[in-house]
Amino acid sequence: MIYKCGKCHYLFSSEKELTDKKDNHYRCPDCGKFAVRIATEAERKEYTMQLQREDPWLEKDPSERGGADQ
Repeated sequence: MIYKCGKCHYLFSSEKELTDKKDNHYRCPDCGKFAVRIATEAERKEYTMQLQREDPWLEKDPSERGGADQ
């Protein structure tokens, strides 16, 4: 699931579902504030675009990647 911090606007993913406000997983991994919420659809798209900029092959088919074995 993708989350966003309401204080520093950090977007991040977590395998753990945030269920209890007192749970330490509600703490932002960037700024440490307890202001984390589930990201909106637009924010999830932004997060995906950020990942693709960091790794342009992330969403590519493995056959399109090329490499030493081709």
